Amino acid sequence: MAEEKRPLIEVKNLKKYFQVGSGKTLHAVDDVSFSLEKGQTLGLVGESGCGKELFAQAIHNASKRRKEAFVAVNFAALSPSLSEAELFGYVEGAFTGAKKGGEKGLFELADKGTIFLDEIGDCSLDIQKKILRVIQERKVMPIGSNRWIPIDIRIISATNQNLE
Repeated sequence: MAEEKRPLIEVKNLKKYFQVGSGKTLHAVDDVSFSLEKGQTLGLVGESGCGKELFAQAIHNASKRRKEAFVAVNFAALSPSLSEAELFGYVEGAFTGAKKGGEKGLFELADKGTIFLDEIGDCSLDIQKKILRVIQERKVMPIGSNRWIPIDIRIISATNQNLE
């Protein structure tokens, strides 16, 4: 019996599978980009090096958000101790060494554009919970702040881990 051939990248939330590099790639990007105009969050699953970030960038470039920021976050390279400040930002005085005036986080920098959360399975469960809140509420609260900042972003996450 022939073994079932799995796609290079699985696109979750759309009930479709696409192979990056196949002749149908451009149609896949168009289909996914069109579907995401409705504000859906997208998850990509594929092995390391298969082109998940390139696929996410192509989706962004094919969308109405293409003139806005595409912010890529690689959790495999992000320090766990700094990830909250990097993602959500902070206000002045939030912690020792905080910059005068504070700093915008990556979610806020991606406002009106796309944020790509690569290797999301490598970040801590605490950070994953906070990201889930951002996905649900579409707003962030910088460290040390007591006010929410609304954001309008497309969120694309990716992992090489089997999530089932």
